[in-house]
Amino acid sequence: MLDDFRDGQPIAVSIFEKAIKDDKLSHAYLIDVNNYSRAFDLVLSFVKSIICSDLSDNDEISNICKRIDDGNYTELKIIESDGNWIKKEQMTNLQDEFSLKGIEGKKRIYIIKDCEKMNIQTSNSILKFLEEPEDNIIAILMCNNISQLLDTIISRCQFIRLFSDKRKNDSTINNLCDMYCSSIVDREKFLNDDKYNNIINNFISFVKLFESKGTSIIVDIKKYSNELFDDREIVDIVLDLWINMYYDVLLAMNNREICFFVDYEDYVNEIVSLNTVSCILNKLEVLIDAKSSFKYNLNINLFIDKLIIDLVGEK
Repeated sequence: MLDDFRDGQPIAVSIFEKAIKDDKLSHAYLIDVNNYSRAFDLVLSFVKSIICSDLSDNDEISNICKRIDDGNYTELKIIESDGNWIKKEQMTNLQDEFSLKGIEGKKRIYIIKDCEKMNIQTSNSILKFLEEPEDNIIAILMCNNISQLLDTIISRCQFIRLFSDKRKNDSTINNLCDMYCSSIVDREKFLNDDKYNNIINNFISFVKLFESKGTSIIVDIKKYSNELFDDREIVDIVLDLWINMYYDVLLAMNNREICFFVDYEDYVNEIVSLNTVSCILNKLEVLIDAKSSFKYNLNINLFIDKLIIDLVGEK
């Protein structure tokens, strides 16, 4: 199942497998499809792995997997847009159905494809469903444009970004530009502004110190306050850089070509030598949670101090 996607999506597969193994599945996942052509197949494999995780009979597993592929498994519901939008009635029907007792299996799962097509009424309806999760219900939201989702929905999900089929750029600054620029004019302004190259270089210096010193870096944090932690917009970029750094580390650990920090391959390999796969996965979970909650933190200094402590706690 998930093994079929290990080469193309090693990070997502590692996160999914660890959650199932440790029995720490999130009640809601937000998958940034990122134009990955096999995203839905990967999500279905994740669903199969969840549902079949406690089964040992190969015939039973094969039968359930076939029913999932055929759309005949009663505890899996797939929501797609009805025209240009996903309508509130579709969410209402889903919630009514999931309010009833399940017929088979311990977990009930629903997938919302192209969830950015939810209008405001639909978004508010699903938000209520996410705010009061039941232990046996798992939501998987798939999108290609996370900026069109409500912040309140994003903050209630575990966020996972897939790797695009598209070949990455040959420089880190171009990869960062891809994340923040949507037009040619925006790209030109971005690439001609030394600020972003400086952010990347300062971030690399900071993470080198963090990986070597751990929580003791807190006493040196003022060295980086003006460059990295004095402005909310820059902190948000730093969090994205940090997440992508550890994504590249996981790729290197899986003998895959790194995608983002292509100018810093030696340093990525240095971090590989200092960490285990489990450690990096745990750090990624901390950073992804921090990214979701940052908008609600008013004190940047306290936020960064707590983040460093949480990250070191995962070593």
